[in-house]
Amino acid sequence: MGWEFDEHRTRDGLRLRTGMWSVRQPRGHCLIIQGRGDYLEKHAEAAALLAALGLTVVSVDLRGQGASSRLRGRAGTADVVSFDDHLDDLEEVLGSRSGLVGPRLVLSHSMGGLLTVQHLLRWPQHVAAAVLLSPMFAFRGAPPPAVVAGLAAAAVTLGFGGALAPGERAADPEHCDLATNMSTDDPDGFARLQPLQRAHRDLVVEGGTWRWVRAANRAIRQVARADLAHITTDVLIASSPTDPGVDPAAHHSLAARLPAARVRTYAGRHDLLFASPATVETLWQDIASHLTPHLGPPS
Repeated sequence: MGWEFDEHRTRDGLRLRTGMWSVRQPRGHCLIIQGRGDYLEKHAEAAALLAALGLTVVSVDLRGQGASSRLRGRAGTADVVSFDDHLDDLEEVLGSRSGLVGPRLVLSHSMGGLLTVQHLLRWPQHVAAAVLLSPMFAFRGAPPPAVVAGLAAAAVTLGFGGALAPGERAADPEHCDLATNMSTDDPDGFARLQPLQRAHRDLVVEGGTWRWVRAANRAIRQVARADLAHITTDVLIASSPTDPGVDPAAHHSLAARLPAARVRTYAGRHDLLFASPATVETLWQDIASHLTPHLGPPS
């Protein structure tokens, strides 16, 4: 088994690359919601491990990244007008997939964690359990959200929406090393990640445009202001105290507002699926323990 690639045309004419990892007797299905700059090939190991639990796995290269249609920004940057576009795209893709039986589960990373909570706000009964890996609810060391909102709005209004925002540095895999990359501090994890990044150089994005920053900030503020008490989904938040990209304090704040959420901490940087072998083994044991009680009988 492996990714079965397909193409989905959105309501506004964009092309999204989608992937499905099928199993013979599914006990449910799992949606992988990618982080900013992710692509299907990067999640092949995760999809295989989820399939081993009996889950059909579905994912999509989000608009503006991976092998999906790029938008109006500088080439190689993550760009989106609104995170609502991502949510609408995910709803369309899931609605177009026949044969997704059993309970729906979600595994998400970084920006995908923020999209997961937005998804639960829209459809609180649709997801039985979710795992949020290093979810993006606040940026480490960033200015206050109100300041970011003002700067992003001004940049977009002045015609710089498609420009790379300050601090959004390039992530060229040819000039990336263990000491400076944000994803992993482990040599084995780095050795697994870098060949992927080099092999799929055309899918890797450098950073976010001002338009992406405005959309992300709006989504973060929406979740911060929302009443989450009606979301009963069983949520596991995987967090690293030394994550250089997102603020782990926001993970604990979010968990306190969700009726059925807990935080577990792991050693590593931002991409815990590429942390040390010991961390990855423990993480996957925790993911399996979290998801397995929600699986249905084999169909």
